[in-house]
Amino acid sequence: MALAAGHRPCAECRHGAYSAYRKLWAETHGGALPYAKDMDTRLHVERTGRAEHRAAWHTLPDGVFVATDSGPAVVVGDRLAVWAHNDNIYRDKLPRPTTGTATVLTPPSTVQILRAGYRVQIDDSAR
Repeated sequence: MALAAGHRPCAECRHGAYSAYRKLWAETHGGALPYAKDMDTRLHVERTGRAEHRAAWHTLPDGVFVATDSGPAVVVGDRLAVWAHNDNIYRDKLPRPTTGTATVLTPPSTVQILRAGYRVQIDDSAR
């Protein structure tokens, strides 16, 4: 959920994940390896000052959070797992639409990184 909220992996406590994220950031954003503060600045803008981000359902990789009528949900294969923040669990599983577009909650930069192959950790209860 941290990625969906606009955060990146911690450079200290999750150094391996941070390094992979940073490398894919450079590949997807066309440049040198970024500093953490530069990624944080961009992610902050994307999560607070951006217009609605929409994308075709079939283009969304696992780990992306989307808005649904039932609440925020994570894409997991051909399903959406709806997050119940009051209970701190994934409560419902919905079929992933095959047509149309989704309202994407995950910042666009992180969506690009997930598409490029970043391996996101998804709780077993969402599967």
